[in-house]
Amino acid sequence: MRDINELIGKSGPFTFPNGDVIEGTLLFDKDNNKRIVLYSRINRIQYKKYEGEELQLTGKVYGTDITLIRVIIISTTTAGLLDGDEDNSIHTEFMPTVIILNKKYNDSILVNEIDACAKKVEKFLPIRTVWDFMEEGKYNPHIRIVDEPELYAKDKTGSIRVYSRLSLGEKDYLPYFKRSVRFGYCFNSAVELTKAYKEIYYCRNLFSFFMDDYLEIDDLVFLDSENEKCVLIDNYNGAFSSQKEFSILSLNNIECDFQTIWERWKLFLEKNEETTMLFYEILCDNSVRINRFLNLCQIVEIISCNERDKEAIIIKEECKNTFDKEYLEKHPRVKYKLLLKHRILDAIRYSNVLIKKKNNGVDYYIASEIADLRNYYTHYDKKRLKIERNESINHIYYYSLFLRVVILKMIYNYLGIPVADLILPVDYKHAIEATYKIGKRKLESELNCKEDIE
Repeated sequence: MRDINELIGKSGPFTFPNGDVIEGTLLFDKDNNKRIVLYSRINRIQYKKYEGEELQLTGKVYGTDITLIRVIIISTTTAGLLDGDEDNSIHTEFMPTVIILNKKYNDSILVNEIDACAKKVEKFLPIRTVWDFMEEGKYNPHIRIVDEPELYAKDKTGSIRVYSRLSLGEKDYLPYFKRSVRFGYCFNSAVELTKAYKEIYYCRNLFSFFMDDYLEIDDLVFLDSENEKCVLIDNYNGAFSSQKEFSILSLNNIECDFQTIWERWKLFLEKNEETTMLFYEILCDNSVRINRFLNLCQIVEIISCNERDKEAIIIKEECKNTFDKEYLEKHPRVKYKLLLKHRILDAIRYSNVLIKKKNNGVDYYIASEIADLRNYYTHYDKKRLKIERNESINHIYYYSLFLRVVILKMIYNYLGIPVADLILPVDYKHAIEATYKIGKRKLESELNCKEDIE
């Protein structure tokens, strides 16, 4: 099978759904060198006919069959030149969402198996190898694998496999081996392509929570319903380079019961898939500073509403009879509702982030401050903000890291992964300490105010 890079700059015929044929060239998008577009010249009648539609084109380039899926057509000709003679051709770009190599598909694509490389996961699944040299003094190596872990689990639609692949190479006359970790999913019966590659991204997202890091998916291949092997290119999967080296979990945390973890993860996604989207915006640095803080608060709220609503109501009743009792006595007409602070407080306690701290109500004031800050930046209601704006900006950094730990531990708890002895990065530890001190100061300030009144 040819690599997509071998086809860049090459031309070939492409066919529209109605049978019209054009000549096009595959090139990298000038505005995004990771995205591939098909450049062509078509007449105005064709352009106006297909403008605004999502197309599926088939073609052959450099001897390779190609299918372009969910294609949008865009004119690159100056707008004023689009009028006039209908027979004149114009420059166009065809922008596909998905590219399939090695086969032409005119209808829906059914998949039996799908497999992909997950970059950076190799540090999560370590292996021990031994080099054996067949002749002394010569580089004629044989790799003997002493231990190579593999994860496997079943669900109602098929089975997931996480495994390693080794390939031997040579650099500067020295042998070396390249190792990649791959996610493979085998379906009980053939499913549509969109559903198939969702399973790969479900697995990728699970390991992103394990490693608290962005994981790039590459080298997607699948077997269709006729058991023909094809390459799948996600043309809008923007790459992001992460330099993070610290993984919160390790293989030891999950390998004993990966089946249960995978089952719970699929159940979690049924109601909370939006959390993975929001979390990936954070991992990719698409969401920073205030937006990152707001997204993290939103993730906590989604998980709380879908998974811990009853527990949050219990927290509300506790606060009603303790922390908020005096306020309610002074304001008897106030209807006491389930608020964001109750959900955050439940999340803090469920995640045991402050398990080694003297609490005495500090967690309530942390939850209240975070909720006030979220409400202020969501609604811009100055009455909701009880601290100075400059100070709140500094707090956002600590609160964001603090909430990130809360979310990770909430998900680990839900999946049944022990979280008591997790080793956190230094910046996370500092954020927990700083957040605790902010809450403690708030508690002491409230106690001092009550003493002055008395």
